[in-house]
Amino acid sequence: MKAKASVGSLSRRERFIKTLNHQEPDRVPIDLGSAGGGITDVAYNGVREYLGIKGGEGTTYTTTLVVSNIDERVLQALNVDIRHLGLRGPKRRPGRVEQGDGSWADEWGIVYRKAGYYNQIVGNPLRNATLADLVRYPWPDASDPAIVEGLAQQARNLYEGTEFGLSAKSVSGGIFQTCCRLRSMEQFLMDMLLDKPFAKELLARVEETVLSLTDALLSAVGPYVQMVETQDDLGTQRAPLISPALYQELIQPCHARLSALIKKKTGGKAKVFLHSDGSIFDLLPQVIQAGIEVLNPLQPHAAKMEAERLKTAFGQKLVFHGGLDQQRTIPFGTAAEAEANVRHVIRALAPGGGYIFSPCHNLQPDVPPENIIAIYRTAAQFGVYPIA
Repeated sequence: MKAKASVGSLSRRERFIKTLNHQEPDRVPIDLGSAGGGITDVAYNGVREYLGIKGGEGTTYTTTLVVSNIDERVLQALNVDIRHLGLRGPKRRPGRVEQGDGSWADEWGIVYRKAGYYNQIVGNPLRNATLADLVRYPWPDASDPAIVEGLAQQARNLYEGTEFGLSAKSVSGGIFQTCCRLRSMEQFLMDMLLDKPFAKELLARVEETVLSLTDALLSAVGPYVQMVETQDDLGTQRAPLISPALYQELIQPCHARLSALIKKKTGGKAKVFLHSDGSIFDLLPQVIQAGIEVLNPLQPHAAKMEAERLKTAFGQKLVFHGGLDQQRTIPFGTAAEAEANVRHVIRALAPGGGYIFSPCHNLQPDVPPENIIAIYRTAAQFGVYPIA
């Protein structure tokens, strides 16, 4: 029997598809668990305790302490319409290699160490690399069958046995962002201006790996998903990290080839999602040209990223995902203030379709569980079309 876990005239998947096609469904679809739209372990455990949920499936975390496997009971309690499918951990090259000093390396060789609550990058393996080093470097292995073990069956079961919308998770932190992590951000930004042959070669190597990992993921889940997530942090609080011209020259071609692969592997049916923090308004014309169709997280306090401005300028081309005030209201406001913020964002972004409710970036440890429950309850109740 198919699980139809929502009240309304449409199934959760139909609601998701209509929204992705810029049509008004019965209500705004609700998400939790996407790239840049998840929940950290402390906030998650607070919600579980608040809801009285005990035991359940094993929980795993990313290097940023974001929950990878959210308990189905939590998703049901928050009325979440979408389920996420991602690669498994590699076996040929361990996903986490302990360094012996409290730090560890991920499958890219990037080294992390606990720093306060968060895990911080403390080692950039290609900081001093040469072009020859890029040839010899052990890139993540997309041919490892362990990374897709059981994934096709899971996707088929969700597609045929439930009515949830389905999204494929990002396979990496992003092509540009991974280059910054491998090389160090300051060094790679200099490379892009002062040593373009090296920058282009590193981008090509990382892109090749990301495309291979995406190909493996979508070979398993491509027939079943309606959205495929990618990510690349391109902005600061005040402006893009790079100029539109430099993005167009070096990064846009990588994003365009990734978008083309996603379309090919999903029969043209899945929409391409980009998570990019910060102020990227000035890059959005080129981002759209690269094939991006869904934008997250829409930080409202970053320059030019207000919901109304984005909807007016790009609402015909982009589906919006996120948009809450998670720098101020959601963590530090009352539940009533958090609810008011949800209503404001829905009024700005939902009319005409093309808006998916989600946290604006991952829900951090300082967000009270009362506020999390309040924003999800408000999204379900207030997000009914026509928007009031």
